[in-house]
Amino acid sequence: MGEILKKIFRKIIFFIYILIKKMDDDELIALSSQLSYSFVLAFFPFLIFLMTVIGFLRLDSQQVLIFLQTLLPDEIYLLIHNIVKFVIDSREGSLLSLSLFLSIWSSSAGFRAIMRGLNKAYDVVDTRSYIVKIILSIIYTIGLVLLIVLMLILVVFGGIIGDLFVKFFVDYVDVNIVLKSWYLIRYTFIITLMVTVFAVIYYYVPVVKEKKLRWVLPGAIFTTIGWIVISIGFTYYVNNLYNFSTLYGSIGTVIVLMIWLFLTSMIILLGGEINAILTNKNLEILKFNNTKKILN
Repeated sequence: MGEILKKIFRKIIFFIYILIKKMDDDELIALSSQLSYSFVLAFFPFLIFLMTVIGFLRLDSQQVLIFLQTLLPDEIYLLIHNIVKFVIDSREGSLLSLSLFLSIWSSSAGFRAIMRGLNKAYDVVDTRSYIVKIILSIIYTIGLVLLIVLMLILVVFGGIIGDLFVKFFVDYVDVNIVLKSWYLIRYTFIITLMVTVFAVIYYYVPVVKEKKLRWVLPGAIFTTIGWIVISIGFTYYVNNLYNFSTLYGSIGTVIVLMIWLFLTSMIILLGGEINAILTNKNLEILKFNNTKKILN
């Protein structure tokens, strides 16, 4: 038993060593900075288009704002509050048609940056033409919007569905058990949907010929959990421990947004690095006893 644990420990240490080395070779920090810059430029066009679509689905802006407030630092939430409320509540067709081209085009730049980052993680060269890259990035952007809308629909209508569950099962099961069960099902589905989103990104975005679903799931699960933890942790830190607005004034909001997007970029690329290591067939023939050199 002790020998098995020792082998597992060595494998974990070796994997961490390879991951850190690969992060350094691929210049992950610098790449995350570039990706976050692309995200900054794509953030508001993407937000406007997303909220315009949500507005035409007749979702309640207040419910959407409540959900966003739980994930985002106060500075970012206050920055987008009026935009989200106006776009959802206005439901103007002209706004949709006007933002459709500009927002998708700008947002797709963020996906093209993800393409570059993930291809570098896999050490492959993307030989596809610029037109093909643009078309693919637009398709990925629209797909991401639809998946986010589906997730928000579940969040917004979650309370209504929960009430229906209570009315149906109230005569058979305790109300608290029904509500807790629905809460668990609801957020399990949301997390599963997030894992699916990242798995699709990791599967289709890199130019890798040999692909298997099991090779992208570890990175997708890591990115989902990592993004949730970092978002909640960073939100708590900004809201309770460090006031950027007091120190930096009005520019503090922009700094918070850039840091949050940088952390998001780093988590996405790190998930890609994990998948790239697990996909690499050379890793299978590496001898884990080489970790003795690392540990000694």
